[in-house]
Amino acid sequence: GQFPLHLAARGGYIGIMGLLLSRGARIDAKDTCGRTALHYAADAGHLDAVGMLLSVGANPFLVDSEGCNSLHIAASKGREDIVRVLME
Repeated sequence: GQFPLHLAARGGYIGIMGLLLSRGARIDAKDTCGRTALHYAADAGHLDAVGMLLSVGANPFLVDSEGCNSLHIAASKGREDIVRVLME
């Protein structure tokens, strides 16, 4: 299953993400597929969510069960803006 932070990141709900993190949500928690909130934000193309997660310490190098990190996912979807942010 997914965590609430994953769902909020996938939907680009910055306010909810902030609330969840302020209430102790683990930023790099992995779901059953090995994905983190950053994976989901990158996959969905939510640049603001990616930036917010990185600014509060999300690890962009974590890989999912298929060996993909957030950069791989963003690149595979053609999300050039997110690729640039992840490479900074």
